[in-house]
Amino acid sequence: MYNEGSFRFFFDNMKQLVFLMEVREDEFYYKNMNQSAIEIYGRELIGQPLKKLTNKVLYEYIVHYYQIVKETKEPTTYRDVNIFNKSKEAYETALTPIWDQEEQTMYILAVTSHINNQREKEENFALIESFLEHTSDTIIIFSADETVLRVNAAFEHMFGFNRSEVIGMKHSELPVLSKDVCYQSQTVPAKVRAGQSMTINEEMRITKDGQAIPVSINYSPIYNSRGEVVAYSSIYRDITPLKQLEAEVEKGKEKYKSLFTHHNSGVCIVDLNGQLIKVNEALEKMTGHSAEQLKSLSYHMLIKKFSVVFHTDKHSNIFDGETHRGEITMRNEGGEKMFVTYSIVPIVVDENVTGLFIVLQDHTKETEATMLLTKTMKDLENMKHALDESAIVVSVNKEGYVTYVNDMFVDISGYSEDEAIGSYYGDVGLNTEHEELLRTIRGGSVWRGEVANRNKYGQIYWVYKAVVPLKNLEGDIVEYISVHTDITERKHMENQLHFEAFHDGLTKLPNREMLYQNVNKAISKGTPGFVLLFLDCDNFKQINDTYGHQVGDEFLIKYSQHLQKTIRSTDAIYRLGGDEFIIVLQDTNPLKEDQVHKLIQRIQENLQELWQVDKYELNVTTTIGVAMYPTDGTTVQELIECADIALYEGKRAGKNNVTLYDDEQLE
Repeated sequence: MYNEGSFRFFFDNMKQLVFLMEVREDEFYYKNMNQSAIEIYGRELIGQPLKKLTNKVLYEYIVHYYQIVKETKEPTTYRDVNIFNKSKEAYETALTPIWDQEEQTMYILAVTSHINNQREKEENFALIESFLEHTSDTIIIFSADETVLRVNAAFEHMFGFNRSEVIGMKHSELPVLSKDVCYQSQTVPAKVRAGQSMTINEEMRITKDGQAIPVSINYSPIYNSRGEVVAYSSIYRDITPLKQLEAEVEKGKEKYKSLFTHHNSGVCIVDLNGQLIKVNEALEKMTGHSAEQLKSLSYHMLIKKFSVVFHTDKHSNIFDGETHRGEITMRNEGGEKMFVTYSIVPIVVDENVTGLFIVLQDHTKETEATMLLTKTMKDLENMKHALDESAIVVSVNKEGYVTYVNDMFVDISGYSEDEAIGSYYGDVGLNTEHEELLRTIRGGSVWRGEVANRNKYGQIYWVYKAVVPLKNLEGDIVEYISVHTDITERKHMENQLHFEAFHDGLTKLPNREMLYQNVNKAISKGTPGFVLLFLDCDNFKQINDTYGHQVGDEFLIKYSQHLQKTIRSTDAIYRLGGDEFIIVLQDTNPLKEDQVHKLIQRIQENLQELWQVDKYELNVTTTIGVAMYPTDGTTVQELIECADIALYEGKRAGKNNVTLYDDEQLE
C-alpha cells in the first residue's frame, strides 16, 4: 500500500527515475516523483496527466503497458532501446501496481533505468545479423556434433534449398555434398572441432536442381567464453567466374602480354632448364629483389631462397603439361611471412611444352583477416570487428550523411575517417545516380548489385554491394548499412578480354569479328546503302623480305594511322590480317555513284606517298576493290568476296588501281 513517507524513504536516494502514477477512470496522473526524476522534469509535472507527453507516438507506446497493469493488476516491463539513435536515451521501465492504505485508489509505480550498454549490444547484434543475412558469401553454422544450426539467405540463393530443409541435418547428410566428395572434405569437421581453421580452395557442390558448381570453402571454429569449441562455421564462395576467366586465359596466352607486366600478382617465366627468364614488377615487390637478381636464380634456387614449395610428390614433374595450383607460405627478403596461392601454367607451342608461367598471388591480407575472424568469434563485438576486416562498410543516415566508415573504405576511397563522417555520401565518391538502388532502399527493401564509385583522386573503383535499411521501433528507416566487396580487378580483366576479342593486336584497329558484328547490325537495322572497300598494299611482301618483319609491322601501324586520318568520321576501318584492310563508307545512299567514286579516289590518292619507316623510305601503293550494298551483295561474306574479286582485277590490271565489282568479272 502507498503512503508519502514510505515513498520518500525508499526512493529519494535511488539513481533510477521513479514515478508514482495515480490510476483514474480514463487516464494516468503523475502523483509523485523521486529526487532523480524531479531534477530532470521538475516538480510541476506532479498532478499532470500522462498524455501531456509531447511525443504522441511515445505516449501510445507507454500507455499500452499502463493499461495492461491496470487491467491485470500484475507487474510488467517495457523497453525503448532506440538502436542507432544516439540522440535518444535507451531505457527500461518496470511497472508495479500498488494501493493506498484503504485500498480504494490504485497506483502504478514506474521505475526507469537507463540501459545504454544494452543498446550497444543490440546495435552490434543488428550489424552481425545484417552481415549474416545480406553478405554475398554463403555461411553455414554447425554445432560441435556437426548438426546444422543455421544457414543464411545466400545459402538459399546459391543452392536452392530452404533453411527448413537442412537445419538439423548432420554435416555428412547435407544434400549439397556430392557422392564422390574428396577425403579432405570428409575429415574437415573433426579437425575444425579440434580448433584448426581450414581452407579448401576448390570443390564441387550440388544445387537442388542438380547443377554442380565449383566453390572455395573456409572452415573456422567458434569458441565460448571459456575457450571451448562449441560450434564451427563454413563460408562458401562461388568461384565459377574465376574458373571461366582462367579458361579464357588458357585459350589465349599471347593476347595477355600487358597483363604479365601490370598484373597485381607476381609472375615469372621459367625455361625448360628451370631458369627464370622473365619476371614482372609485382614479383620484384613481393620478394624484395630486382628483376636482374631474380633472373640469376633457377627454379630450385628460388624454392630454397624463399622457402617456397610449388609441388608435392603427386605433381613432382612440373613440366608434364598440366596446370598445378595450391597454397604456400613464403618469406620475402625482409623476413616477412606471406600466404600465397600459386599456379604453374605450361607454355605450349605446337603441342610441346616450351616453358612455364609461375603466378604467385599474395593472399596475406585475406588469410590474416580469416585468422582474425577465427580468433574474434567469441562474442558479438568481435563479429562486428570481423565484418570491418572482411568488407568495406559504410553507414549513412536517412538524410544521406555518412555516420560510420571502416578502415577498408578509407583505404580504397582515399578519404580519411574524419573527412568521410558527417559528409553527404555523394561527396565522398559514393554513387548517387542509381535510381533503382535509391528506390529500393527508400521502400525499406535490401538492394544488391554492382556499382561504380570514385575515390578521392577521381579514379573509378567497382564494388558489389548490399545496402540494408535499418528501422527503429516505430518502423521508420533511421540508417542504411552498406557492405561492399571490391571487384575492380575483375571488371578491368573483363574489359581487357572484350577489347582484345574484337581488335587487332598490332594496329589496335577493329578486327574481322567486329567487322561482321557491325555490318550485320547495320543490315538488320535496314540501312539503305553503304560501300565496302577492300585495300591491299602492293608489294608488301617485299618489305618484309628486304627489311624484316619489324619494319613491316611498323609500316602497317603507320599505314593504319594514315587511313584513320583519311576517312570521314562516319566511316570505319578494319584489319583482316597481313596487309589487308576493309573500309566501310557509311551514309552513301544520298550520294550519286560518281560522288562515291570521287570519295574512293580521294582515299586512294591520299595513300600515294613515300613512307618513312625507321631509316628507310618505302614506296608503297594501294590497290582497292569496291563492293556496294545491296547492289553487289546482301551479306557481309558476299560483299567481302565481291570486293576481293574487284581487288584481284585491279592487281591484274597493274596494281595501284581502284576497281568496282562487276558481275562480268566472274566470266
